[in-house]
Amino acid sequence: MAFVRAREQDEQGLSAVSQRFSLLLLEHNEAYLEDFSVFYYPAAATEDEAVRRKLGGRLRLCSMSLVFDPQDEAYPIMKFPFKKCRGIGKWAGSLKSRLDLRGDILAVVADEVVTAREHNIVAPYTFTKTPGVEYKFALRYAQFAQVYPQIRELYRVSTLSTRERRQEMALIEARRRELSPFDHSWLEDLAERIVTEVSVDRVTPLVSNRGRLLLTSSRIYFQPFNNVDPVPVRKYRLGSVQRIVKRRYLLRQIGLELFLNNDTSLFFAFGSQEERDRFHDQLLLQPSINVQPSDTENLTLRWQRGEVSNYDYLYALNSLADRSVNDLTQYPVFPWVISDYTSASLDLNSPSTFRDLTKPIGALDPQRLEMLQQRYDEMPEPKFLYGTHYSTPGYVLYYLVREAPEYMLCLQNGRFDQPDRMFCSVAETWKSVRSQSGDVKELIPEFYSESDFLQNKNGLNLGMRQDMSRVNDVQLPPWAKNASDFTAKCRQALECDYVSQRLHHWIDLIFGYKQRGPEAVKAANLFYYLTYEGAVDLDAITDPVERSSLEAQIHEFGQTPKQIFTAPHPARRVQSSTVSDAPLPSSTPATPTTRHAWGNSSSGSTATDTPTPRHAWGSSATNSVASDTPQPAQINSPLRSASATGSSTAFSFSSMSSALPEQRTALPASPAPATPTRTRQDDDLDFVLNMASSGSGFAAGRSSLSSSSFSETPKSASGASTFANAPTPTRHSTSSASSGRPSISAAPSVDTSSQSAWYSNVLQLRLQSSAKLHRLNVAAVKLSKDGETLFSASHDYSLKMFSLADDRQLRSINISEMALSSCALDQDGKGVIVGSWDNNLYYYSIEFGRITESWNGHDDAISCLALGSRILITASWDSTVKLWNAGNIASGRRGSIGSSLLCEFVDHDTEVKCVAISPDERVAISGAADGRVELSFVLLMDWNAAEH
Repeated sequence: MAFVRAREQDEQGLSAVSQRFSLLLLEHNEAYLEDFSVFYYPAAATEDEAVRRKLGGRLRLCSMSLVFDPQDEAYPIMKFPFKKCRGIGKWAGSLKSRLDLRGDILAVVADEVVTAREHNIVAPYTFTKTPGVEYKFALRYAQFAQVYPQIRELYRVSTLSTRERRQEMALIEARRRELSPFDHSWLEDLAERIVTEVSVDRVTPLVSNRGRLLLTSSRIYFQPFNNVDPVPVRKYRLGSVQRIVKRRYLLRQIGLELFLNNDTSLFFAFGSQEERDRFHDQLLLQPSINVQPSDTENLTLRWQRGEVSNYDYLYALNSLADRSVNDLTQYPVFPWVISDYTSASLDLNSPSTFRDLTKPIGALDPQRLEMLQQRYDEMPEPKFLYGTHYSTPGYVLYYLVREAPEYMLCLQNGRFDQPDRMFCSVAETWKSVRSQSGDVKELIPEFYSESDFLQNKNGLNLGMRQDMSRVNDVQLPPWAKNASDFTAKCRQALECDYVSQRLHHWIDLIFGYKQRGPEAVKAANLFYYLTYEGAVDLDAITDPVERSSLEAQIHEFGQTPKQIFTAPHPARRVQSSTVSDAPLPSSTPATPTTRHAWGNSSSGSTATDTPTPRHAWGSSATNSVASDTPQPAQINSPLRSASATGSSTAFSFSSMSSALPEQRTALPASPAPATPTRTRQDDDLDFVLNMASSGSGFAAGRSSLSSSSFSETPKSASGASTFANAPTPTRHSTSSASSGRPSISAAPSVDTSSQSAWYSNVLQLRLQSSAKLHRLNVAAVKLSKDGETLFSASHDYSLKMFSLADDRQLRSINISEMALSSCALDQDGKGVIVGSWDNNLYYYSIEFGRITESWNGHDDAISCLALGSRILITASWDSTVKLWNAGNIASGRRGSIGSSLLCEFVDHDTEVKCVAISPDERVAISGAADGRVELSFVLLMDWNAAEH
């Protein structure tokens, strides 16, 4: 278990040493405030005996209790809940008493005391009734007059009503935070520049700890408001941060998870989404940050091709859906794939071995489903089929109780579950999830990766069942030799062809288009409404009782993963099936569709049984042509839609706000159309042939290929092959009627030797150099006229100049505080115009080395631009195209482009994705996300007059 074995280290190598006292010993929402060094005098003992048996330790002040943590681990931790105390005050002993030399003894009269971790053994807590017993604690260093008022205030608050208690506690905690500023003496380097400081919750499984998060130019510091951590301030070098992922927490987009290079992670919950996003953006701007490139680009396509295992793909989807091992309410969820837990051997060639992945767990048993449907029909809104969820903290710890017993004790108020309800047998658990009305839990990744959680290696006393059998190791199926063999065979089943061909159906249920809405109702996949993001706005709830109640319900009911896909997920491409006698579910298309994933208009494709995927953000129609290799569609904005073309059944994420910025890439995914196999070389050759035959593009004006067949290699006049060092393209002539392209014979006659030599050089193109210039997506690149300088604009807010001749970076300019989307060089190469997501356009002067002009271009993010000798054309997500007079740039005269707007066009209904301008600057073309291409305007004007 990652969260159990993780030993977090900061840059000094200080790890969190094992301590008996932890926040897991406290109640839900209970805060640990501070502690004091004390001597404990045993209750009901004579004075001499009390002096002889006194125990040194720490008296920990918590918001709902006092906790005594003795130094001697042979003695248990003692907890005194305020609600079980009759009174707390100063001990009124004899003046001659040997216990009270300074008059600083705190007396606690309690009716019940809770003890735990005796001999440091993890076991159920002991609840001892002690009506009216007085417990005495002598303060060793602190003054009674300083300590007692704090305890008295918390004790008083515990007697108030729930609403008043929560209001008072919020004020107390806020006041304590104000009095606990960050201690800047802990800064590792006095030269560090402090960027920002914010109060956050450090989230770990089942608990969160409040503290201050400080970001400097080279490190991140976390200083908790208490000393539960043996290290007062944790320090992390920015260079150790490998990934940064936005997360949700309690169904709110306020989380941020940092993955470090020591295989640990930090999860912080901020006060608001705006606060989280601001910290995230400031973190990415720091020069020391060097996050690893995202590996999610083309993830689904790589999975389809077999380059990514089913396990790794599911784990990646869990991460994209905000599932994290640091949050048990959103622990990674994996499917049951095996249904046979009684046979002596596991037959992966038999369909009966496997669970039906097209249905949720709750719909596997027809009788149970019928009963749930009847209840659903009679239920008032909001309706649901399942009152429990497939992934909750209780279900996660149900599986992990042997490996993480202290977490189960925390969740179960100091007790293990009843022995007959514990995870005792895999077969019994499968039988329960198949038939019990309130049991629909799926699995966790440990079933396919680890085996320790199946064994009681800690020797825990988990109780005795009704059949008088003691709960010990998990009983495994007959086909498993041991725990390791069990998880190995589960992994083998997960990766087998049968599951690979059907896993996309389960993905549709958990992460995809069947997760919510009408499709979820059809698929019998509807859960309690509080499990879905957006069901309730916690920020709008001011009543602390109501808010706390909703948060507790969210914890208890679990959280449905963030919906990633809103179109049917494609199946994995399997070369050969090991279960050829098992037909695929009827929803799998026999013939791949050629309709665009985001469209609803026909493109002449063959109808299939699979519903036509719709755009994740809309339903605008578009036509597409099936391609041999699906291509990814870049998402240019975290706020508005993205469009993709070139894929027969591509689909995209519905939201990527919590993923890394470089992860904001739509996942292409679909089987290739059933057409003859083509190679990249074929496509390259077609491109050259088309350009040559049409007399356009770079082929025009050079030479065109002859009308001879390409069934053999072209030769030069001397008869020697001009393709000696290049792959030999083997092609057959094709008529224009059959291919949709101009026929090869239609090409004009040219000098074949020069054309062949030119094409030979094209085929010998090789990578000359590569440079990692940006941290995030590169949005646009431009090359200077002399071909020596490269300009690149990126989502990391920077414009870079790179010398190809010297192979070095010349300049790096932070243009904006938001991502850059486009750039263009002016005619004389003295400046660059850059478009940004902040709606502005910027002119960066290369000569002066600064931004000489900036202006508001549109009402939404700039998506693209094109610059001619006199015209600047810009387009935006606001569906508009604007024309600006850029003549002053070409002439070298100073003048504001921002004040020279010539006209604006609003012909598009969706965001404009690309623009182009004709060489004579009389025609401009724009393309939009809905598939429309507009000849937006024809320029018929006197440019000399326009300039004046």
